[in-house]
Amino acid sequence: MVSLSYSSAIPQEAPPACLIVGEQANLQRINFSDVESLISHRVSAKVFSEVVAELGDCEGVTLYPKTVSIATLSSKHSRHTTPTAAHHMMDTVSKHLPKNGDSAVVVVVCLRQHVFACGVAVARAFPTYTLKTRDVTSRDVTVCFITPTMRPLLLSRTSTCSLLLLRLFVWQPTLWIVPETR
Repeated sequence: MVSLSYSSAIPQEAPPACLIVGEQANLQRINFSDVESLISHRVSAKVFSEVVAELGDCEGVTLYPKTVSIATLSSKHSRHTTPTAAHHMMDTVSKHLPKNGDSAVVVVVCLRQHVFACGVAVARAFPTYTLKTRDVTSRDVTVCFITPTMRPLLLSRTSTCSLLLLRLFVWQPTLWIVPETR
């Protein structure tokens, strides 16, 4: 069973497993200092910078065996895919998150308006039901968000979904189509 929590702050202690995921353009905008507390004891700033510069689309690299990984999402979009690439996020997290340890941190590097979709996509990578009859080990996964903009992202106790719906109703009322009455 996985206990999933969301945070806007990067944990100060290094977890047994860490995955940094995002589009290549967003990953190139962050500095090593943004994730230093998670990976500095295993990966140097020079290695991190070189790997981020060399990553291609839809590619994953293990920076430290079975502990630290970095993965990119596709930057190609069509009318059938979303700008968040959230449909690829679930597969990427499932494939590249190291399996060891009783806790892990997933750092999502995305634009501010894509935080909700990316957070839900990460949650889809950890199903709540399993067919296995044996005892399933417990694991704590913390999902942290880094937005490449200058403004800090603050997550409050208020549901993000409620804020999103409020935004749709109040600030963008033209998106809703009202059927005509005769």
